[in-house]
Amino acid sequence: MDIEEQLLMISDKEIEPQKATEALNWIYTTYRDFIFTVVKKNIYFTKEKNDISKTITNDVFLYVWDNPLKWEFNSETHNCAITAFKAYLSQVAKNLLRNELRKSETHRLSVINVDSSETDFFDTFLNPKEIEVVSKNANLIEQALEQLKPHNRDIVRMYYVFYETNKNMTSESLEALEIIFNTTRVNIRQIISRAKKTIKGIVTSQVQIKN
Repeated sequence: MDIEEQLLMISDKEIEPQKATEALNWIYTTYRDFIFTVVKKNIYFTKEKNDISKTITNDVFLYVWDNPLKWEFNSETHNCAITAFKAYLSQVAKNLLRNELRKSETHRLSVINVDSSETDFFDTFLNPKEIEVVSKNANLIEQALEQLKPHNRDIVRMYYVFYETNKNMTSESLEALEIIFNTTRVNIRQIISRAKKTIKGIVTSQVQIKN
């Protein structure tokens, strides 16, 4: 079937709703598995990968239903309509996924605590005496984070979630952070570096007080 013809039918949904529904069902059946795979491949870190993939897949076709004339075949950029339409649906899916990840993960940040009892993360920039102070003062890290801008504070919290003992941050995790916070990995590394200096400064002052 001709894709543009199906989209035109959807655009006439107010006049011929039955034909519009049949056209959308054809597009959904034809491209559902493809879009699901595209979405799932772009989710690296959440336990709800399948659920989010299903949601975004459905949202893609809802977008097509609401905006059937947003796409048209351009022979100068693609050899065939199927390839062009797949590229278009993929881009819609990725945009919707970015919005969903920002929304869902940023919401979760409000309940993520950087646990001062989990000292592996702090071994990279605190000495043993400073780590001892941190492990005995559960609020110290949160006090340090409160000195950061909200956006930067959220990045630090999520970085902590992805941190694995004695391992560098993976490219996949950094890309996830880039998507969620709409920033670059260079900026992420700079924020983490400044955050570590802030935490160390506060912890060091506590060590001096105790001495």
